Amino acid sequence: MSLLELRSLSVTFSTPSGFVKAASDVAMSLEEHETLAIVGETGCGKSVIANAIMRLLPENASITGSVIYRGMDLLKLSEREMARIRGREISIIFQNPSAAFNPVHRILDQISEPLLIHLGISKHSAIDEAEGILCALGLNGAGRLYPFQLSGGMNQRAMIACSSILRPRLLIADEPTKGLDHGMVNAALELIRSVRDESGASLILITHDLDVALSSSDRIAVMYCGEIVEMGKTEDVLGDPAHPYTEALRESMPDRGFRPIPGNTPSMVSPPAGCRFHPRCAFKMNICSRERPPLNNSCERSVRCWRCI
Repeated sequence: MSLLELRSLSVTFSTPSGFVKAASDVAMSLEEHETLAIVGETGCGKSVIANAIMRLLPENASITGSVIYRGMDLLKLSEREMARIRGREISIIFQNPSAAFNPVHRILDQISEPLLIHLGISKHSAIDEAEGILCALGLNGAGRLYPFQLSGGMNQRAMIACSSILRPRLLIADEPTKGLDHGMVNAALELIRSVRDESGASLILITHDLDVALSSSDRIAVMYCGEIVEMGKTEDVLGDPAHPYTEALRESMPDRGFRPIPGNTPSMVSPPAGCRFHPRCAFKMNICSRERPPLNNSCERSVRCWRCI
């Protein structure tokens, strides 16, 4: 049994502009000790998937499908049952750690809080353990400060400490390198990898950076307009893309010359009929605008494209 399995997961937001179809019929699995990268352009639904797993979506969200974790459907648990899993079993590194921390509480207090809530140990012991993990991440003494007193990189490391202090079985890193310079990107990734390896956790890495995905993941899921369009081993998918969007996304990276993807990202309120990428695709056929292609599974590669069926 997979550690985590998403089955036909769909998320829709009710807004004044209409119903935003943020994720549509998403299906994927994560094995024990595996790292899965989810990549795509901003707004494609990557972070929505993470927050759906954690049950942290706002009240205007409607969710269908299943999120199976160790045989349990997280979407069917009560909030009290889910609260026992958050942090203890599944933890998330938010993409904006400076905003995720409470500005009026010291870093040390916020990192030790999960130990008090989930393990019920003494405050003194919790503080000692929190200080130890901060020191291991190069933040010796920073725990006595407040979030606004730390740099972006320091807050990122503090967020990694907060998310990993309970040694969760599943760690979700949501754009952990966003806004960091090249040196800090490598440092943040190394920290996440060390935490993952030390605790034996599985990792879902959400990123728009294909280089980060290539260097840090075993498998990759490429999302476009709320759908998975290609999934497989990272080196296979990025080395020889089968879906036109994956190929276009790869060509838009800096090492490929920043070649922009033609056209505009479609509205998530009224996405195109048929294949959602067909208005921007150089290989579209007549069927592409009429019928939605299924996610075709062939060996270890899944592709949502009529050319691959």
